[in-house]
Amino acid sequence: MSWARDEWKLDLPNTALRKISELENDVENLRKSKQQQQLQLETVSNSLQKQKQLNAEEKAGNSSLRREIQELTRKCSDLENQEEKSQIDLKAKDNKIGLLEEQLHKAREKLKEEEDKNSEMLNQVDQQKLIVEVTENEIGQLTVEVERINETKAQMVKDLEDNEMILSLGLLSDDSDIIT
Repeated sequence: MSWARDEWKLDLPNTALRKISELENDVENLRKSKQQQQLQLETVSNSLQKQKQLNAEEKAGNSSLRREIQELTRKCSDLENQEEKSQIDLKAKDNKIGLLEEQLHKAREKLKEEEDKNSEMLNQVDQQKLIVEVTENEIGQLTVEVERINETKAQMVKDLEDNEMILSLGLLSDDSDIIT
């Protein structure tokens, strides 16, 4: 077949044949160059498609990362709000603890005062018990003395009554002597 293609060139001059040969070589070179460029274009196109796919995957990954970043930002904000609230609560509790410690200190002072008063009152009660014991002893002694005095009085009253009876009997006997 290549012979049939070359048949039309038989009557052409050498310069024309050289020129045709050069042109055919140029065409062959251009065809090879075109094939190479087509191959390069396909390679570049494949690379471009892969790069587009990678870019799409990166975009998807980036949007996923953006969502994660937004979620993490929201969580950070929530945590900051919670920390701020916790700090406020902590300050309030510290203030309350301070007040309670102050109340406890005052209560301890009051308790100490009351214990001192109680101790003083117990001492006074002990002193009063001693006074009561001494007074009870004195009352006991006075009671014994009163009983002795009452016994003496009763004896004296009896003696007096006896003496009065003797006297009245003696007077009666003197009077009976007078009557008789």
